[in-house]
Amino acid sequence: MSMCSVLTRRPLFGLFFALFALFPSPFLPAEDVRLVPMDMNLIIDGSTALKAGMDGAVLWLCGHVVDELLREGDRLSIWIAAGRAKRIFSESLSGPEKKEEVKALLRSIVSGGDSSDFAGALREAAEAGGGGTMAYTLLITGSGAAHSPLAGADTVDLLRYSRIREFSGWRAIVAAPGIDSRVRNAASAYLN
Repeated sequence: MSMCSVLTRRPLFGLFFALFALFPSPFLPAEDVRLVPMDMNLIIDGSTALKAGMDGAVLWLCGHVVDELLREGDRLSIWIAAGRAKRIFSESLSGPEKKEEVKALLRSIVSGGDSSDFAGALREAAEAGGGGTMAYTLLITGSGAAHSPLAGADTVDLLRYSRIREFSGWRAIVAAPGIDSRVRNAASAYLN
């Protein structure tokens, strides 16, 4: 069975594939063979915790995520998690012009608030769902903050299935909120 047929027939495997697409293994082929459109929810820390790492984070997002990972037909929603989560972009990528618009928007983001509403943005992203497409959430947050905005009980529960990659002054977290029942069903089917 080919990887493409696994991704289209088994959404859970597609989700796990998406979790690792942002942080590929050196053993994966260089060319992405994804044929299924994806819904990406990008949540960016709007607090001072990201201020020192913002330039590096935006450079990585523009190069790795927008230019390399996202394809025409993918849907992208961007939230700023400041005092209250605010969605600033939500559209399908229709071509190179739309990618350039997204990169300009990312470069214009200024962090500096006192707090981050990650729980609100994560809840909204989970409620938006994927509508049958491959969906996942990417959080960009500052690292080394004295009090992590991700430490609240609501946020920890929403980040149960996640993967973290640390960078200098910031971190990227790929999460799959709202998949508890699918994971339990898949585990049950596997064990039976």
